[in-house]
Amino acid sequence: MVLAALILFAATGAPPAAKVTPTPVPVRTIVGTIVSVDRVKGEVVISESAAQARPTKPRTETVTLQLDAATRLSRGKTPVLPEDLVPGDHAVARYLGPAAAAKAVSIRLADPVRPAPSPSRPPS
Repeated sequence: MVLAALILFAATGAPPAAKVTPTPVPVRTIVGTIVSVDRVKGEVVISESAAQARPTKPRTETVTLQLDAATRLSRGKTPVLPEDLVPGDHAVARYLGPAAAAKAVSIRLADPVRPAPSPSRPPS
């Protein structure tokens, strides 16, 4: 009787579900200059400006980034708004996905360059 119950349970029992682990999407980084900003579409285009250490052939990457509410924007360590992104700003962007349609994780703008103080000459 017990043996029959075990066989019946084994025949109708479902095998344990296999765990599905999502494949992690690598976060990519681009260092460059903002080429254009489309606030209506929520897009920023950044062109790479970092030189390669050993260039075999010139390569400049351009990435179109999609902004959303989760995208962290900052100038240095100070948070900024999408309206503060302007062409010509130097930026470091982290993104997910291919360069043609990437989702921006964060964009950090370079702090404005302050002029170096001029050395003062002692009176002669």
